[in-house]
Amino acid sequence: MEKNNNEIYNNFKSLEGTCDIKDIFNVNENILVSASPFDESITFWDLEKMKVKRKIFFIKSLNSNIFCKINKQFLLVIGNNYLYIIDIWFYKIFKKIYILNNVIECISITENNLIAGDINGNLVNYIFENEEMKIKFEKNNIHQKAITYIIKSKNNQIITCSFDKLIKIWQY
Repeated sequence: MEKNNNEIYNNFKSLEGTCDIKDIFNVNENILVSASPFDESITFWDLEKMKVKRKIFFIKSLNSNIFCKINKQFLLVIGNNYLYIIDIWFYKIFKKIYILNNVIECISITENNLIAGDINGNLVNYIFENEEMKIKFEKNNIHQKAITYIIKSKNNQIITCSFDKLIKIWQY
């Protein structure tokens, strides 16, 4: 027998934080992580026990919360112009890396590189080598406004879109 819409939408559980929540990321079936730019923190939630497992506070602002899982152990958190690598096994900051002079708006990540776009239309491509990030290339003012999304295609192209109403396709 099919459930009606009211039954489906009335069947929920709530997790309540101590601050406004801007972004969430499902680490695995038991752990959810949320971010709050208001108290500059990320919170790990235990979904089995329905409670906070660990909360990490940051020094720099997390206005641009973006989560991205690297592998089974590490999670990227983007906050303004820093990249935080979070160890999700031990619930702590593993590494903090300065990325751009301006607030990061979006990222694209693959196995060995990260491309970041900022609010001023700048683009930086980082390569991962021996647990370090090195700049592969940097392009300034490729858009007149914030870069809102980045795609790295398999045929050596980077596709960007922006609030300047343009989609650009870059060959590299």
